Amino acid sequence: MGRMDGKVALIMGGAGGMGAASAKLFSKEGAKVAIADFKVNEGEAVAKEINDNGGNAIFIGCDLSQRGAAAKVVKATLDAFGEVNVYLHWAAIAVPAAELKLWECSRETWDKIIAVNLTGVYEMVHELAPVMIAQGKPGAMMLCGSIAGLWGWPMGDAYTAAKGGVISLTRSLATALGKYNIRVNCICPGCTATPIVTGSTVDMDYHDLEKVTVSSSCGMPEGLIALDRWAKAEEQADVALYLCSDEASYVTGVVMPVDGGWTLV
Repeated sequence: MGRMDGKVALIMGGAGGMGAASAKLFSKEGAKVAIADFKVNEGEAVAKEINDNGGNAIFIGCDLSQRGAAAKVVKATLDAFGEVNVYLHWAAIAVPAAELKLWECSRETWDKIIAVNLTGVYEMVHELAPVMIAQGKPGAMMLCGSIAGLWGWPMGDAYTAAKGGVISLTRSLATALGKYNIRVNCICPGCTATPIVTGSTVDMDYHDLEKVTVSSSCGMPEGLIALDRWAKAEEQADVALYLCSDEASYVTGVVMPVDGGWTLV
């Protein structure tokens, strides 16, 4: 029996990286999956792969920085599957290299980072919470923070601010939604081999991942990760599966670093 049998999972940012890994894993565990992303070709490919392997997935194209996108995504998911039991929010964009420092960051860039990385969470939960409450069933939300929201991070002040907001929002939502048996938790990934971190257009080849240190991408000193390697996207998805499964039925409001011990060192 799969840990997601009988559940519908909506995954924002499911076209690549941790979102795509989650979509495939949750489907393998029995969920019907709605994948939402602005990357149409990649998202459709993930849905096709799931369906070709016997799963049940749809893709919904959307741009979370645009008003109305969240309502479109929720409606399309309900039209296809009738309900939403699990929501994962992986969608995020990075700060351009030339605008990492606050005083170098244009208002346009600031607004875009906040719009996607923080306001996008508001938009989705604003649409989803009433639906999940009305269903009267246990539910789970997993939001994606970052270790950048937990401590001083020199790689993008706008990104850090947005992720700090997601972390605080997780705690307040968990308190507000708990009485409806809807759990809200937050994963804070460390350096994970996905396009937003590597700058590549595709996920990294993992065969030599244990040899890749954070300094090779982020310009940081050696030895910052206790496990001495980056994470695979699948390792983040594994934690998301636990937090959204019935195995974590008494876990809510948790902000969990999944960083190989980076925040310890």
